[in-house]
Amino acid sequence: MLKIGITGSIGSGKTTVCTMFEILCINVYHADTEAKKFLNKESVKKKIKYLFSDSIFDKNGNVDNKILASIVFNNPHSLEKLNSLIHPLVKSDFDIWLKKYKKKKYILHEAAIIFESGFYKDFDAIITVSAPKDLRIKRIKQRDNITEQEILN
Repeated sequence: MLKIGITGSIGSGKTTVCTMFEILCINVYHADTEAKKFLNKESVKKKIKYLFSDSIFDKNGNVDNKILASIVFNNPHSLEKLNSLIHPLVKSDFDIWLKKYKKKKYILHEAAIIFESGFYKDFDAIITVSAPKDLRIKRIKQRDNITEQEILN
């Protein structure tokens, strides 16, 4: 089996590229999507509460991704703490997912931080998707309904 990582900056078009591969019946593990799912598992929420306090939860007790992002993307130590909690869970989940597709010729693993997380070591090849900064900003504004200033912060 050929394991291929797909990475790139936010708004670069990773998901669009993966959709093209999925049309060709190539299975794609969406690491960033799976990581977000872990954020609202009770066992993980307890650890997040311990690491970051109650202030990052919304009124329904779920992690407020905007608040969490504003904390971790402005503080490298906080980002490291969050990553040390989430990355092992995603890695384990990917390993389980991979077993389901072990007879496939190819699989793809989409993640924004393949190199930073060290996951690149697990792949036979890496595809980096890129786009000009102004186009990425335009895409993010449309997709997430946020301002350019919020993106640049």
